[in-house]
Amino acid sequence: RRKQKVFFLEMFSYKNDYARTENVQDAKKIHLQIWKTYKELGYKVVKIPRMNVEKRTKIILKNI
Repeated sequence: RRKQKVFFLEMFSYKNDYARTENVQDAKKIHLQIWKTYKELGYKVVKIPRMNVEKRTKIILKNI
């Protein structure tokens, strides 16, 4: 494994499109399962909350 840390962005509003075919409930389940899987695999998961791009960028740069 190359990296020990992953950045995990909170879900924003959800809208179905050509790539997102699941409903919002299923999308939330998938989101949670991805989080759990990263943790189970031993990654340090850095949660990036919903906020403007500048604030998210600062959090990411602080945690690189």
